[in-house]
Amino acid sequence: MKARRRRPNGRFWTLLALVAIIIAAAGFLHRGPRSAAPSQARHAAQNSAPQSAASFALSHWSTVPLTLNQPMMGFAAVHTPGAIWILGGLINDQSITYIQKMGISANGRLHSVRNVPPGLPIANHDGAAVLLGRQVILLGGGSYLSSNAVFRLPLPRMNPATTWNALPLPLSDLQAVTDQNRILVVGGHDSGAPSSTIWVYNPGHPTKVWAHLPIGVRYAAVARDSHMLYSIGGLSAAGVTRQAVAYNLATGKMTKLPPYPMAVQYAEAAVIGGHLVVAGGKTASNWTNAVYWYNSLKHRWVSAPAMPAPAGYGALVAISPTQAVWLGGEGPSGTLDVVWRVSANTR
Repeated sequence: MKARRRRPNGRFWTLLALVAIIIAAAGFLHRGPRSAAPSQARHAAQNSAPQSAASFALSHWSTVPLTLNQPMMGFAAVHTPGAIWILGGLINDQSITYIQKMGISANGRLHSVRNVPPGLPIANHDGAAVLLGRQVILLGGGSYLSSNAVFRLPLPRMNPATTWNALPLPLSDLQAVTDQNRILVVGGHDSGAPSSTIWVYNPGHPTKVWAHLPIGVRYAAVARDSHMLYSIGGLSAAGVTRQAVAYNLATGKMTKLPPYPMAVQYAEAAVIGGHLVVAGGKTASNWTNAVYWYNSLKHRWVSAPAMPAPAGYGALVAISPTQAVWLGGEGPSGTLDVVWRVSANTR
């Protein structure tokens, strides 16, 4: 006769369940939590992405109760602590040697415009100016012909002007930005055709090709933020263009942006409130007061409050991380002496 098995009592089942729980918990800790489903992961990534663009807006433009000394266009302009410097330009279609200083008070008020003698060594318009250390650098431009000259103007007096190593070819209608101790020179006109080259100019070193634009342009709108260099629009050999590209400052890699909403030259660009803003310019037929900013999260151009009047061929100068001013230029009624201000509203 077979012996009968003893049936497990309640204490046994309790102990067995406890062991199973411990084993399951150990396995979970070893493997880690399961990954979210792809759609959930994408949703989480979107929620964790920077949302600054969602709360960004430009204010309506205001007219500053101050004007340039004369209506003028085609000048180079650069912001330095306490001032905007305006170099050269065209007055009554004549190239000039003027250096003008627009004062900025500690609270951001624009309070004066005065000529700074003795001015530039030669008459110049359609050049590019940047701040490099304690000096302003004026590159290219010209009077009757494009120039390859580079001038160094020490702050705060802006004289004496001295020459630096020349650009590799004569260039006017160019743009330039600084990146640490180097200057990136974008496009322009080389007495033959619009240039597609972006040069890296570093005083004391040979000037080298850094990158190329998809098509050569002059009078493009150019600006940079902490990571990228942007070039928008311009006049190509085939006419005005909607070209919009960005370059990684660390690698030089190009990214094509959505085409600008209109084909335009003589527009101006600045980074305001952390976003690229492009203002004004001239289409194939008309001056425009249109303003757009680039929403990098949605990869599209967004319309912003228009300038007080159609204008281009002036300067849009950032005077703080959230404010910029438009200076002079040209519009349907001719050359302008206006000063307009715009700021970023970020919440």
